[in-house]
Amino acid sequence: MKKIGFAVLSAALVGCAAVAKDNDLYSTETHTSTPLQVGIADPLQLPSSSCNVYGLRWNLFYDASFGVYGLDLGLVGLCRDKMTGLAVQAVNWVDGDFCGLQFGGVFNVVNGDSSGAQFGGVLNSDRGSFWGFQSAAVNNVGSLFGVQLGCVNWDRSLSQGLQVGAVNADLNEFDGCSVGLINTADSFTGFQFGCINVIATAGSGFQLGVINAADVFTGVQIGALNLLGNAVVPVMPFFNCRF
Repeated sequence: MKKIGFAVLSAALVGCAAVAKDNDLYSTETHTSTPLQVGIADPLQLPSSSCNVYGLRWNLFYDASFGVYGLDLGLVGLCRDKMTGLAVQAVNWVDGDFCGLQFGGVFNVVNGDSSGAQFGGVLNSDRGSFWGFQSAAVNNVGSLFGVQLGCVNWDRSLSQGLQVGAVNADLNEFDGCSVGLINTADSFTGFQFGCINVIATAGSGFQLGVINAADVFTGVQIGALNLLGNAVVPVMPFFNCRF
């Protein structure tokens, strides 16, 4: 019985210390797992940049890992795959998907899909879809499902949510509310409030601003100048509508 217990304990200790293998979805490459990664600047780090970190990653200047699941601290950090957890650095860069909180003194970049919250000093950039809250001078996403707060907010694909900024630019379809000095969308459903509100193709809802313009629109415009392409009177001061 003692021998069995010793064998089980030994196996457990070896399992904790052994190298765990995680498959790279994009190749046959495997990656070691570690609870801790520390470094000055890659490659001056332990373990190497091919590992997955399940725990704490800390760097003095710059470090790189395959994936990080936990707490990420330092100056500049790169994940070649996924990041899940809390990242607090000047620059957070994730080539895969991200889930959690990013605090970037300069910028946060995610080249996959994201969910959670991003706080960037200059830029939040998400190439894929983003679910959650973004705050930075410039917020840029593929698709937004949540809230953007910044000087410039823009999205490139179908999006839903709230934008508050000096300039809100929706390059595709946006459903929700845009509040800013300039609000522009290819197509829009909801509420635009700003000095200049523009819907390039089609929209429905409510526009309130100094200048409101839409090509095809169902709803109400209130402003000093209202341009509504499909209205009975296309150009009207103060008020225009189409139902």
